[in-house]
Amino acid sequence: MPKTTKPPPERGFFVAGLIRLCSNHTGSGFTPGGLAKLRVGGGRDSASRPPRGRTIVPLTQRFTPAQVKRIIADYEAGDSARSIAREHGVAPSALLRFLRQQHAAIRQSGVTDEHARRLTSEHAAGATLAELERRHHLSHGAVFRALHRFD
Repeated sequence: MPKTTKPPPERGFFVAGLIRLCSNHTGSGFTPGGLAKLRVGGGRDSASRPPRGRTIVPLTQRFTPAQVKRIIADYEAGDSARSIAREHGVAPSALLRFLRQQHAAIRQSGVTDEHARRLTSEHAAGATLAELERRHHLSHGAVFRALHRFD
């Protein structure tokens, strides 16, 4: 007995059914006000949910005047922004922005040739990479690149 298959519906009929299914019917009872009442909290509207986590306090309010002077002095004395930021529990980018706001002279990032020569001589004297990283407050990659700069 041969199978009989139903011919596929015409494309226009299928699209019309989809349009009818997905269109906004006026008799459905869903109005913008009614939908707002049905809304579950946690959406994009920040007024509908309590604040999360910590409140953001600008660095100008977080540090005392004595701390600000010490931070600027440490940075200008040669400490890296990364080490100072870690000490005070802030992001290095936020600390650099704060230093710019305080009109501190921002150094170029990276290791200078003089510093690289000092690292090379200390390494030749027997210092390990980890010791150089801790002693000079540099990342592993910065020490490694500095040691291979003059190869």
